[in-house]
Amino acid sequence: MRDERRFPRALIDTPYCLLGKRGSAKGKAKNISPVGVFVRTGENWRVGDRVHITVNLPQYHGSVLSQAEVVWICTKPEPCGDQGVGLKWIDLSMTDVFRLDNFVRHWEES
Repeated sequence: MRDERRFPRALIDTPYCLLGKRGSAKGKAKNISPVGVFVRTGENWRVGDRVHITVNLPQYHGSVLSQAEVVWICTKPEPCGDQGVGLKWIDLSMTDVFRLDNFVRHWEES
């Protein structure tokens, strides 16, 4: 399968916390970019759900706090590598866009 993402993603293993109408979840984020994040979760989220999420950026300043929308779900570890959900940022601040862009660029260079 070809990866057609417009933005590169940094592979991470960092804590996140999210809260939505279906409940809350804590765990580890698997990858992140200026447009979204994939989080490992066993919760029953649905495409279109909106959540508030905080993701800590490892070895970097601060964390990202934003609303996000569930855009896809992986219910089994295969073929995704992990069970979880793909989230698209909503109303991400310009500061966080800049922070994420720099973080991903730094990750690519290391």
